[in-house]
Amino acid sequence: MPDFGLYHGNLAVNRPTQYPAILVECAFMIIPEQEALLQTEDYRRKIAHAIARGVEVFLKEYAGRNN
Repeated sequence: MPDFGLYHGNLAVNRPTQYPAILVECAFMIIPEQEALLQTEDYRRKIAHAIARGVEVFLKEYAGRNN
């Protein structure tokens, strides 16, 4: 999948909130090949592990800055 990088913005889906929030777009259903991937358990599991790992890395880095 192409990596479109990180975008920071005042997105309505992430605000207003009293807690951290993330918005992840792993594929686009309007692209048939990507929609097909989303229908497989293997790909969904891979996405879930990558998101979990990203959150873990963020929390470790964040904790390191606030100690």
